Order: sequence, then C-alpha cells, then structure tokens
Amino acid sequence: MSIDTDNTPKRSKLSESTLVTKNQYVAVQEQKKVKMRKFYRKEVEIETINGYPIKIMVWASDEKPQLKVKKEIIMHKCEVCGKEFDESRKVKQHTRKMHIDKQKIENKTQDEKNKI
Repeated sequence: MSIDTDNTPKRSKLSESTLVTKNQYVAVQEQKKVKMRKFYRKEVEIETINGYPIKIMVWASDEKPQLKVKKEIIMHKCEVCGKEFDESRKVKQHTRKMHIDKQKIENKTQDEKNKI
C-alpha cells in the first residue's frame, strides 16, 4: 500500500490538442449558421482590338452574397464632450479634430503656471 506524500489535489490538464479542437469546434458552430453559396465555372469572352476574343473561365454564382448582420449596435462615447458615435474610429477621429488642440493649449497654460 502506497501513501501519497503530495497533499496537492490532482487536476486534469488540458493538452494543447484538446484546446485546439475545442476552438475549432466553436469556429465551426459559428460557420454553420451561414448558408453556403453554390458556384459553377463559366466561360467569359472579352472582346479585343484585333478582333480575336479572349476566353477565360471564371467562377460565378446566381445567389446573392449574404452579409453579416450586426446583432446590436455598440455606441461609443467621447470622454470630453459626451457625444455618441456608432464606431470607435469615429470617436478617435472626433477627438483628434476637436479636442487635441484644446488639450495642447490647456497643457501649455498649466506648464507655464508650474514654471512661475
């Protein structure tokens, strides 16, 4: 009979392969919701100046592409004036244009006060 000298509880460790398969499973579940488009090969003729058309095989589909629909719109708020925007890049652009110059002026006046 052997006695464990280790008092630490034993845990099961997830290997890297199980983590990868779990992540792949989640990705597949997200893609199941998207309907796949059916494509076929189609020959296209392009007219040229010399009269001999160029024949090219391209992939074509009769179905319209499905666009992702956002579930909810996240509103981003400007920290200085409180104006709301639907995209974070618009907030950044707004702060650069509207508030950076004002902050530089305020910082200069504070620096001048500190020097005196």
